[in-house]
Amino acid sequence: MRIRRWSVIIVVTAFAVLGVVDVAHEFIANDTIGYFSAEPQRLLYVAAIAIAGGLAGFGFYRLTPRAQWHVKVFGWGAAASIMTAVVGYAVFEFISLFSFIVESGGAIRILEVLLCVVLFSGITACLWYKFRHVWKTKVSR
Repeated sequence: MRIRRWSVIIVVTAFAVLGVVDVAHEFIANDTIGYFSAEPQRLLYVAAIAIAGGLAGFGFYRLTPRAQWHVKVFGWGAAASIMTAVVGYAVFEFISLFSFIVESGGAIRILEVLLCVVLFSGITACLWYKFRHVWKTKVSR
C-alpha cells in the first residue's frame, strides 16, 4: 500500500512539474508580456473575467442545495443539448458534402472527418451521462 501511495505522489509531482515547465515555455515563447503591454486593456478583460468567474462561483456555493441542483441540471442539459445540435449539424454537413469529399481525391480525408464526428459524439454522450447522473441524484430540502 505504501509503494502505491508513493508512486501516485511521484506521478502527480511529475505532471505538476511538466505543467509548470510548459506554462513557463508558453509564456516565454508566445511573448505574453509583449501581447499585454501592446494593449493594456486586454489585461483588464482578463481580470474582469477572473473576477466575474470568482463571484459566480461564490454565488453558486451560497445557493441552497436545491437551487444548486437546478443550476447543475440546467447547465449539463444545456451543454448536452448544444453538443447534440453541433454533432447533428456536423453529420448533416458531412452527408450533404459526401460526394464533394469523394471527388476531391483525398484532399479531405473521410476518416479524419469521421474521427472528429466520433470524438464529438463521445463528448456528447459523456455530457448526457453527466446530465442523467445529476438528474437522478436526490437533493435534500
